[in-house]
Amino acid sequence: MKDELFFNTGFSPTGILDKLYQEASVEENYYWSPAVPPVMRCDVSGDIRSYFKSLINVPFNDCGFLKTYPNTIYPMHKDSFRISAINLPMFEETIGFESNVLNIHVKPPNLEPIPYRTHEFMLLNVMRPHMVANKTLNKNRIMLSMGFKNNSYEEMRELFKSGKLLNVL
Repeated sequence: MKDELFFNTGFSPTGILDKLYQEASVEENYYWSPAVPPVMRCDVSGDIRSYFKSLINVPFNDCGFLKTYPNTIYPMHKDSFRISAINLPMFEETIGFESNVLNIHVKPPNLEPIPYRTHEFMLLNVMRPHMVANKTLNKNRIMLSMGFKNNSYEEMRELFKSGKLLNVL
């Protein structure tokens, strides 16, 4: 049932990680997104966007870093501008970083922790209510996130499982 909520691909785009960290570290590039609720966001450069366009076989609509500051909660929500996402944690697994999705397929419904792994693509069903909490006192939680508005989570998951989502050797 958790496959309906999230799916860890185990894939890491190792060749571009240094460039991702470089861009994610530029504080003045972040702005409040128009999403509801708003989130601090920084769009990636054209070079990174081009890299991911050649890697991912379906078009994405947005690609950027999402930042959750220390002692901050991004409340339960469904995404408003996309129907699926690929997320890439730009942080080490840290006590205090919590990401959960509401599982309505169990009785009673409960929050399922999203088992992010540093630098690995996670497919996320953003049409299911989900939330983020950064309960640390001094660490930013930064996530690279690519949003898709024409391909559902289920389509993305099946493309990955059939080897058709990513152009990797």
